[in-house]
Amino acid sequence: MLTDDQLRLITAAVDGELAPADREAFRALLAASHQARELHARLADDSRRLRALPVVPPPADLKARVMARVAAVPVVRRPLTRPAAPARRPERRSWAPAAVAASLLFAAGAGSFLFFRLQDGGKESAGRSPNRDLPTTGPWERIPPDPPRPAPRAVAADPRTPRDPGEVAPPVRPDPPAVAVAPDPRPVRPDILTAPPLPPVRFDLADVRVPFLRLLGDFTAEEARQQFAEELGRDPAVRVDLFTRDPSRAVGVVRDAAKSAGVALYVDATSRDRLAKGQANAVVVYTDSLTPAEAAALFGRLAAEDAKISPRVFGAAHATPVTAAENGAMKDLLGYDPGLLKRPAGGERGEKPNDPTRPLAAGTVDQVVKAVNKGEKAAVVLTWTPTTARTAPAASAELKQFLARRGERKPAAVPLLIVIRPSN
Repeated sequence: MLTDDQLRLITAAVDGELAPADREAFRALLAASHQARELHARLADDSRRLRALPVVPPPADLKARVMARVAAVPVVRRPLTRPAAPARRPERRSWAPAAVAASLLFAAGAGSFLFFRLQDGGKESAGRSPNRDLPTTGPWERIPPDPPRPAPRAVAADPRTPRDPGEVAPPVRPDPPAVAVAPDPRPVRPDILTAPPLPPVRFDLADVRVPFLRLLGDFTAEEARQQFAEELGRDPAVRVDLFTRDPSRAVGVVRDAAKSAGVALYVDATSRDRLAKGQANAVVVYTDSLTPAEAAALFGRLAAEDAKISPRVFGAAHATPVTAAENGAMKDLLGYDPGLLKRPAGGERGEKPNDPTRPLAAGTVDQVVKAVNKGEKAAVVLTWTPTTARTAPAASAELKQFLARRGERKPAAVPLLIVIRPSN
């Protein structure tokens, strides 16, 4: 239902009298209320129809007929009379109200005196002397009552005194000692506002893990890189959401940072083309050849490269553990199960010591083979979203090069999924 102010706005707009300061409020009202639009349209239509009516001239004899009707109305003239002023009576002072008030005051005072006097007389009749009623000043000064005289005590005959000269006095028994009797304890009213003391409260400390969230520009400081390396060492694999305002340009910055950090970055050609055409929203940079310290150093190089651009390309970095669903997505992207949720055996994460009973030659050969298979530090860039734009593993030449150069996964390395995605 429209208010009075809203109705005034609509009628003023229809009449063409809308003030300039109210035009914006009128437009907002029409945009927000369907009822206001209907009422404005109806009133505007009525105004147009009213203005479209033909102008009919009055009859030529209209004035004569009106004046004739006015002349035919009888006029009654009445004399103007003023009301007579009332006769003023001489003022007389009446003492009756004052006398009545004085009588009532006297009666109230006398009644109060008698009421309290009777109450005091009842209390004094119980144990007060008649002299208390006399005034304390004047010739009748109060005479204190005589103290009561003790009644004469009967003197009992001493049992030890013999009545007859030949009678032997009976033995006298000592009186029992007086026992002090304590008065009854006073009643104690419990305090309802208090309560018994509560047992001591014990607090247990809980270690709550908070997801890692920092701006990429903070990685230029050693403290941020150290915290990031500690975060990567807690889980078998970590996903890092790296927010950016331009995913296509962000891939170029990542390539420059990886080159300065000694990491070979392979960018899928199909993903790069789709990202340039706006067909891909986010890409993932996958690597499993970096230790937590090396990954932190890579992010430090990335922050340094981003600082050279104004305005910066990247925003915040958010690290979370990899889930089973993300492991399945990487299996579809890479064409094999990377085992992101399993920690490798050996190395800094539980490497077994060498067996002293094993021949030196056999151990040397195994070490040489492992050193050759370890390969270099490598990473690959693939389409992450939408899933329909992802490149098939067999159709990506860059993915094949990454797998060929990747080699065996290092025991101390942590799989890292860097998802470059646009910020909200």
